[in-house]
Amino acid sequence: MIHFLHLFPLPYRKIPVWLPVAIVAVYGTAVSGGWERVGFAGKEIRALAVGRDILRDRQVVYVPVDDSGVFMISGPDDSMYQFSFQDSPEDRPAGNIHSLLVVEDGATVLAGSDSGLYGASIYFSSIPLWKKTPLNCTETVIGIAENDSAVCAVTGSGVYRSKSAFGTWWPCSTGSGPVRPAFGSVFTSITSWPAGVGFAAGAAATVGDGSGGNVIFGSKNGREWKGNNCIPGCTCSEGDVYSLAADTFITIYAGTSKGVFHGVDFDTGCWHERTPQLEMPIRDMCLARMNTSGMPPDIYAATDSGVYLKSVQTTASGAWNRLFTMKTFAVEIMNVSDEYIIYAATADGVWKYDKSTPVVRMKNMGIPQPAAERIVMYSLDGRVLQQNVRRRYRGVYFTQSGKRIRSNVAGLYNGKKYK
Repeated sequence: MIHFLHLFPLPYRKIPVWLPVAIVAVYGTAVSGGWERVGFAGKEIRALAVGRDILRDRQVVYVPVDDSGVFMISGPDDSMYQFSFQDSPEDRPAGNIHSLLVVEDGATVLAGSDSGLYGASIYFSSIPLWKKTPLNCTETVIGIAENDSAVCAVTGSGVYRSKSAFGTWWPCSTGSGPVRPAFGSVFTSITSWPAGVGFAAGAAATVGDGSGGNVIFGSKNGREWKGNNCIPGCTCSEGDVYSLAADTFITIYAGTSKGVFHGVDFDTGCWHERTPQLEMPIRDMCLARMNTSGMPPDIYAATDSGVYLKSVQTTASGAWNRLFTMKTFAVEIMNVSDEYIIYAATADGVWKYDKSTPVVRMKNMGIPQPAAERIVMYSLDGRVLQQNVRRRYRGVYFTQSGKRIRSNVAGLYNGKKYK
């Protein structure tokens, strides 16, 4: 069933006339591989976020719908209801919504749209109320990120910071001038980086031909920013940067027009390929199974040809598995009773893969294969060991040849192998 009314007190129980159109086929059409649409048929959904419904104390997926506001889908039962807003439509996000951030354990939700940055917080009254934040910009808010010191937002041409979403917003600067993308490119994404103790923002060429973008890094409070120059001898990231994600350990991931690359907090001048590479634009990424054991997390990638998964922990080869065949703008994972539910934001609503079917059993639907087989060495923290550092590397490492991975096979200490 779809549950809307019992979230609101009586004065707020007004159902807009567009609501029956916005939510269609909650238990709708299924596609190959066990995916099913859970709502918003015919609507283009560009962002998703997993968080808590603080009023109901349950885990939900937040879904922004253009000119309609933000909705919540309960993971266990697929019940769906609208995030609260005032009676006036002008108070909720207007225009196309491109970014979403859930903070303070679900107490505050931020939505970036063509018309600015909007927020709703339980702290405004007994129910969350939408209001436009003081961020003064005329461009689309493409991405939002936060840590315990600042909130940062990006538009195509700039990065902005504030101590709180509803406080004073300032353009970020490098000391010599405002933070701007490289000539001929626009900002596309932003993330907070716990290990790097700050923020990272990605950019892509305005022509969108994969000719190249870059990643810049900001301090914890968002006041100081610097570029990322690739160190000679490193792989370096390639292509336009469309998405960024950081794990809870030390690694940051960049989804580009030529696949996924990663770097670590003590080595940000080096970007390494996620071999075998997924050579297509990565619109969004979600990381799962993050831990401190040193094993790379599972990477779910949203692309124009569907959702892909790369996992050393569920597939021995670590190859990319194609899980979904529809164009996908965003992907999120919800953990319910130690089982994963995968959600995909598409041009035709929100789809999910039910938790009852393990990821490892998903049907392989046209997996892209690497052009040639080669032997790759990488460390426990997921870094690819380049040829020029292998001889002096100390510690345990993995080797991968084609689809075979061997772990803990040998270490190198002062150039000598040991078992």
